[in-house]
Order: sequence, then structure tokens, then C-alpha cells
Amino acid sequence: MHRSTVKRFVDAGAFPERASRRYARRTDRFLAYLRQRWSEGCRNAAQLFTELKARGFGGSYYSVRRQLAHWREAAAPDGDGRGAKVGIPEAIERPSARRVSWLLLKDTSDREEQEQAFLDRLQVRCPELRLAAELARAFRSMVRERREEAWEGWLERAIAPDAVKELRSFAEGLKKDEAAVRAALRMDWSNGQVEGQVNRPKLIKRTMFGRAKFDLLRQRVLLTR
Repeated sequence: MHRSTVKRFVDAGAFPERASRRYARRTDRFLAYLRQRWSEGCRNAAQLFTELKARGFGGSYYSVRRQLAHWREAAAPDGDGRGAKVGIPEAIERPSARRVSWLLLKDTSDREEQEQAFLDRLQVRCPELRLAAELARAFRSMVRERREEAWEGWLERAIAPDAVKELRSFAEGLKKDEAAVRAALRMDWSNGQVEGQVNRPKLIKRTMFGRAKFDLLRQRVLLTR
């Protein structure tokens, strides 16, 4: 809202009632005919759209479908079953993409029953996800356990033509720096400390917002713990 609108509300002393707007729909002129056909048992939006076009209707098919959708929702609790949709599987909660990725990486024994049911239905609709999840879990296990001997087998599966495109691109990028990858899988050394020390002065510099000279930055880097 605009600031002046909020100020007017505050100065009013009570909530200013506002009339709701009603927007005209192209189906308004044909509501009587639609209700008649609906009461006669015709619930097919495509059929009704064709009939309305013959009567001079200038709107789209989707406007007719939206109008019928409201009536279907109102008719569903009546128990006559005419407005209910048939043959559609029960709706399930759809997690976010981040949540789905974590579910795919979790071990089967750690998943809850509803999580496993969701993944089963998801992988039926998208079989590529099953192979992608297997390769992702294998990669995680290989890195955590530092098994260099598993690298070639994993890489061969990851760059295969039937692998997911995104995972195949990831594997091809690793292959370009294969010596470093093998060293990471074989050695205990890590450049984590170096990266952390590089990130530290960057963070301190950003907190200063460029309002100080190098002398103060030097003191903060040396004295900040």
C-alpha cells in the first residue's frame, strides 16, 4: 500500500469499509443458458463452449471452464457425485525442490513412511530420478569414505548416455580435473583452512563498507578473533 493510504487508515479511527469490486466476465451474458445446461446434466466445458460460440460468445474456452469450476466446487459437497472428478489419484503434499533433493539422498532406513510413498510415486512418474539419486548417494559415500578405487566405476555410470543431463555435466567437469579429484579421494589434506583464512579478511572488509583505510583493516584482521 502507499504511505498516504496507510496514514488515512490510521487517522480514520476505525477500519474504513471498502466496497469490493466486481469485474464483468464475458460469460455473464450467457449465465442463464449455462445454468440451464448445467441443470440438465451437461458438465463438459468443451461442449458448452462450442454451444456458446454458436450463440455469439466471444470469450475463450478457459473462461467457460473457470465458470464451471466454481459450480463443481459448490456441487461436490451435495453428494450427487455429478460435480466430482473421477479417476484422479489422491492429492499429496508437494515438498520444495530442496526438500525433495534431501529425501532422495537419505538412506531408505531413515525415511518415514509418507516420505517413501512420495518418492515411490515421484520416481514412477520420472524414472530418471532413481538413477540420479543412486549416483548421488554413491558419490557421497565415495567422498566420505575416501574410496579412490570407486571413482572410475562411478564416472563411467555418470557420463553414460542414459544418465541425467545435469549429473552428466557435473561428472564431465570433474573429469577435466581428475588428478585433483583422485588426490582428494586419496589424501587427508584439505584446503579448507586456506579458504577460510581468505574468506575472513573479505568478510571483515565488507562489514566496514569501505569507510576506512587499509590501516584500520590491517588492525581488524590482526586483532579480530
